Amino acid sequence: RRDIEQGMLFALDHSEAADDVAELLAEALTASETAVATKTARLFLVSDILHNCGAPVRNASAYRGAFQSKLPRVFQSLRATLRGMNSRIAREAFKKRVASVIAAWSDWFLFQNEFLNGLEANFVLGDVSTTLNCTEVEAKTVQREIETMDAEAREKACKAKGLIAEGGAEACVARLVEVELHLRGRVK
Repeated sequence: RRDIEQGMLFALDHSEAADDVAELLAEALTASETAVATKTARLFLVSDILHNCGAPVRNASAYRGAFQSKLPRVFQSLRATLRGMNSRIAREAFKKRVASVIAAWSDWFLFQNEFLNGLEANFVLGDVSTTLNCTEVEAKTVQREIETMDAEAREKACKAKGLIAEGGAEACVARLVEVELHLRGRVK
């Protein structure tokens, strides 16, 4: 907790470099060799910084935008971390901690609900116990709906839902389909 507090104070003291600080934290959160406990602590640090981005400190508000553009990549990495965990108890504890961060962000009205729901969906879909709970016809229908969107609209939809937008049209469509099915309650 003390390290998180010191990190948050450092971030506020250096808020003129919000983009750089956010990039460093995003890189630290996405490093595959980082231990789960360390990733969790770093996510809590990001959350503390975001909670204090309304502080009366010059440029503190810049952190919200700086992190928003990086969170999809972070949550994609957290998904991979979740998927790589062997212990069901450890997976559930990790999911609970990440969910508490997303709930706090929702309570603080930091981001649009659509963005937060997409981050959450992207993360929980990394759980090995997640299964598709719809017919192939339903999945294809959702896929066709998304494929009718032009590339720019799909990219905007990915960003609005807290998803990584790069990787080409097929990857974008696949992410949107997966999250849309989850949000419709068709993935358990």
